[in-house]
Amino acid sequence: MTKKRREALIYKIMRFTSHTKLTAGLYVADYILCVFIFMFLESKSLLDAIWWCTVTWFTVGYGDMYPLTTPGRVFAIYAIVSSHILIVLVTANFVAKLSQYKLEASRLEEQQKRGAK
Repeated sequence: MTKKRREALIYKIMRFTSHTKLTAGLYVADYILCVFIFMFLESKSLLDAIWWCTVTWFTVGYGDMYPLTTPGRVFAIYAIVSSHILIVLVTANFVAKLSQYKLEASRLEEQQKRGAK
C-alpha cells in the first residue's frame, strides 16, 4: 500500500469516526433515559434516580441504593453496559479528533518544508 493511499484510508476512517457531537448527544440522551426508567421501575424520586444513575455510570457503586425488582436489575445491567460503551465511544472520538489535527499539522509542516526548498 502506498503512502498516499494509506493516508487517504486513515483520513476516511477518522472522518467516519469523528461524529463527536452525535456521540455526546447519545451519551446525554441515554443518561437521561436511564434516570427516568430507573425512577419508573424502582418507584424512586427524581433526585434518587439521578444519584443512582450517576453512581452507576461512573462505576463508583457506593451500594447505598440499588435496584430491588427483577426488571430494575435487568435494566441496571443495560445501564452499566451502555455507559461503558458510550464512554469508550466519546473517548475514541476525542482521540480521533486529536489524531486528525496532528495529521493535518504534519501535512502542513511538510508542505511548508517543500515550499522553503
